[in-house]
Amino acid sequence: MSLTYDHGASWSIWGGLSASLVCITAIGYYCRLRIKKIIKPYVMEHLIEYLQENQTPSHNYQLNRSKSSATLHFVHNGKECKIHIPYSKKLVRQMAATKVWLSLDEDGSERIDVTQKPGIPYLLLAEDMGGLYYIVIDKDGNETIIDRDGLPFATK
Repeated sequence: MSLTYDHGASWSIWGGLSASLVCITAIGYYCRLRIKKIIKPYVMEHLIEYLQENQTPSHNYQLNRSKSSATLHFVHNGKECKIHIPYSKKLVRQMAATKVWLSLDEDGSERIDVTQKPGIPYLLLAEDMGGLYYIVIDKDGNETIIDRDGLPFATK
C-alpha cells in the first residue's frame, strides 16, 4: 500500500489560509479606523470633562447649573470674593491640549504662560494684560500668533 501526496491540495490549503489572513487584517484595520473616528473623540470628551471636574478644588471653581458660566472663588485682602465668568463646553476640546503664552516683546522670546482652564474663553486683549500678542501652541508644537486685536479661542 503506498501513500501519494497531492501537491495541488497543499497549495490550496495555504492559499485559503493566506486569503483568510488578508481578510482578518483588512477587518482589523477597518475596525481600528472606526474606533479612532467614533469612539476616541467620545472618550476624550468625557475624559476631559472628568478631569476638569476633579482636578480643580471645588472651593475655587464651580460650574453653574446652566453650564454656560462658572464662578471663581478667591480671597482678596482677607475677604472672600467671587467672580462670574463665561464658560463654553464647545471650547473644552479645542483648548484641552494647548498652551497660550503672552509675548512681552516683538520677537516672542520673552513670554508669560497665560493658559486658562479649558472652556473658559480669553476675555482680555494682549495689550490689556501688558503684552503685545498671544502665542498659541497646540499639542503638535505648532505655533499660532494671535494679532493684537484678537483673542485666543474667542467664542464669537
